[in-house]
Amino acid sequence: MHRRVRAMRVNAVRSIRSKPRPVHWAEYAVFVCGLVLLAGCASLRPDYEMPGVTVSYVKPVPAEGLTLRFELGLRVTNPNDIPLELEGASYSVSLDDYKILTGVSNNLPTIDGYGEAEIIIKAQAGLVDSMQFARSLTTRPRDSFRYELSVKLSTGNFFAPIHVTDSGTLSFQL
Repeated sequence: MHRRVRAMRVNAVRSIRSKPRPVHWAEYAVFVCGLVLLAGCASLRPDYEMPGVTVSYVKPVPAEGLTLRFELGLRVTNPNDIPLELEGASYSVSLDDYKILTGVSNNLPTIDGYGEAEIIIKAQAGLVDSMQFARSLTTRPRDSFRYELSVKLSTGNFFAPIHVTDSGTLSFQL
């Protein structure tokens, strides 16, 4: 009996003196990810407004082979008090659901808070969609077309890309 009591005391002392359980790397990773997410949520601004994008001009540039090329001027307006640091843009212009023009650019300015800037993007006409659109005009003439301008602006930081879409009808009636 004496040995049993002594063994119980030794085990009790060992459990008191035992080292704390080491933190597993996965627990540490979850903790760090939680802190990053918390910091990311704290940096979101509920009063952030989407920038405005309009087409300011379209001008043809010399063609390369069969590809029609254009230069598009896009005016970007920043309605926020923080600068809009653009790293890339992609866009498309559709007429009657035919994707006529597409383009990308990575040479973009930083737009100051409450400022605006003109972005120049090289565009190319999609040959197949352009031909299908021209064919639809010959088979079904009309005086108006549906258009859609879709622009994605990448800021390169923790904010998601900014998607801007403008759509409507172009009328050629006098």
